[in-house]
Amino acid sequence: MSAVIVTLSKFPDVFEGLSESVELHEPGRKVVVFSGDAHDHLERAAVGWEQVCGVEPFVFARNANLGIRAAAPSDVLLINDDCRLTGPLVAELERLSRENPEFGLIAPQVRGGVGNRFQREQWRPSDLTVSTERLAFVCVFIPRSTLDLVGLLDERFTGYGGDDVDYCHRVRAAGLKLGITGRATVVHGDGRSSFSTSFSRVMTPGERSRSMGEMEEMFRRKHGLGK
Repeated sequence: MSAVIVTLSKFPDVFEGLSESVELHEPGRKVVVFSGDAHDHLERAAVGWEQVCGVEPFVFARNANLGIRAAAPSDVLLINDDCRLTGPLVAELERLSRENPEFGLIAPQVRGGVGNRFQREQWRPSDLTVSTERLAFVCVFIPRSTLDLVGLLDERFTGYGGDDVDYCHRVRAAGLKLGITGRATVVHGDGRSSFSTSFSRVMTPGERSRSMGEMEEMFRRKHGLGK
């Protein structure tokens, strides 16, 4: 089945940029997951989207899983609400996934200072390149076959980061590869920001830094890794 776009949002003004780019480039591929405290506002902003009520307090992994379940049995493009599509990239990611089943996750390039060094637009990978580093889930294509094999995101990662690090680790442990393609690009924030527009509203820089440390420690404990 055709892949479904899944996004999480608490902020209608942020969501509108993604919504407009999807309407332009990918009409018909729509699922939005939103937190309960933003229900009324997002209901108006997301007219025409399938809307799944999220859970408070907001936890990325928990609400992402709600959207992934709602998209079943389709593949999923999981994308931040503070991103914008630059073209009809889903079909390209579907093609790459179909032709390269050994890849468990495929990420496009990101215009904006986020993601590992290979995800950033300044570095131009080939049609599909194996990533030696974990993928930041700014925008990632997750085949349903990966979800069936690896499962959903670990909802115990409740802070900033950790859930994507853990999922990439699990994908590799299942014998699959992480991929990045130079044939598709998304814009994150204003294309220059090194932080998430959404997370910058719910966490201060200090809180994000502390949370990242806590999630890293949790990851190490879960997988029995030393410092």
